[in-house]
Amino acid sequence: MTTECLPHQARVTITTLHKLPASMGGVLVDEWSNKTPEEAHAILAGQDVIVTNQSDKDIQLAKLKVLNKRL
Repeated sequence: MTTECLPHQARVTITTLHKLPASMGGVLVDEWSNKTPEEAHAILAGQDVIVTNQSDKDIQLAKLKVLNKRL
Protein backbone atom coordinates (compact mmCIF):
# COMPACT_ATOMS: atom_id res chain seq x y z
CA MET A 1 0.00 0.00 0.00
CA THR A 2 1.29 3.44 -0.86
CA THR A 3 0.02 6.72 0.46
CA GLU A 4 0.41 9.83 -1.61
CA CYS A 5 0.99 13.20 0.01
CA LEU A 6 0.92 16.75 -1.15
CA PRO A 7 4.30 18.39 -1.82
CA HIS A 8 4.10 20.44 1.40
CA GLN A 9 3.57 17.19 3.36
CA ALA A 10 6.65 15.41 2.00
CA ARG A 11 9.39 14.46 4.43
CA VAL A 12 12.23 15.01 2.01
CA THR A 13 14.32 17.89 0.74
CA ILE A 14 16.17 17.48 -2.54
CA THR A 15 18.96 19.84 -3.48
CA THR A 16 20.42 19.44 -6.95
CA LEU A 17 24.13 19.72 -7.60
CA HIS A 18 26.37 20.66 -10.52
CA LYS A 19 23.99 23.25 -11.97
CA LEU A 20 21.16 20.79 -12.52
CA PRO A 21 17.78 22.49 -12.60
CA ALA A 22 15.64 22.21 -9.49
CA SER A 23 13.05 20.40 -11.59
CA MET A 24 15.29 17.32 -11.47
CA GLY A 25 14.29 16.97 -7.81
CA GLY A 26 10.72 16.60 -9.03
CA VAL A 27 11.84 13.89 -11.41
CA LEU A 28 13.29 11.94 -8.48
CA VAL A 29 10.10 12.35 -6.48
CA ASP A 30 8.02 11.24 -9.46
CA GLU A 31 10.25 8.20 -9.97
CA TRP A 32 10.27 6.97 -6.36
CA SER A 33 7.24 8.33 -4.53
CA ASN A 34 4.84 5.63 -5.62
CA LYS A 35 7.20 2.68 -5.37
CA THR A 36 6.49 0.05 -2.76
CA PRO A 37 9.41 -1.15 -0.64
CA GLU A 38 9.38 -4.36 -2.70
CA GLU A 39 9.62 -2.42 -5.96
CA ALA A 40 12.40 -0.21 -4.59
CA HIS A 41 14.28 -3.31 -3.40
CA ALA A 42 14.03 -4.96 -6.82
CA ILE A 43 15.43 -1.85 -8.52
CA LEU A 44 18.18 -1.07 -6.01
CA ALA A 45 19.33 -4.69 -5.70
CA GLY A 46 20.21 -4.75 -9.39
CA GLN A 47 23.78 -5.28 -10.53
CA ASP A 48 23.63 -1.94 -12.34
CA VAL A 49 23.34 -0.11 -9.00
CA ILE A 50 27.00 0.31 -8.08
CA VAL A 51 28.02 1.39 -4.59
CA THR A 52 31.29 2.14 -2.84
CA ASN A 53 30.63 -0.25 0.03
CA GLN A 54 28.67 -3.39 -0.85
CA SER A 55 28.05 -4.24 2.80
CA ASP A 56 26.22 -0.90 3.23
CA LYS A 57 24.04 -1.74 0.24
CA ASP A 58 23.27 -5.17 1.69
CA ILE A 59 22.28 -3.67 5.05
CA GLN A 60 19.99 -1.05 3.50
CA LEU A 61 18.37 -3.58 1.16
CA ALA A 62 17.58 -5.79 4.15
CA LYS A 63 15.91 -2.81 5.83
CA LEU A 64 13.72 -2.28 2.76
CA LYS A 65 12.46 -5.86 3.03
CA VAL A 66 11.01 -5.25 6.50
CA LEU A 67 9.85 -1.67 5.95
CA ASN A 68 6.25 -2.57 5.09
CA LYS A 69 5.99 -4.73 8.19
CA ARG A 70 6.80 -1.72 10.37
CA LEU A 71 4.38 0.71 8.72
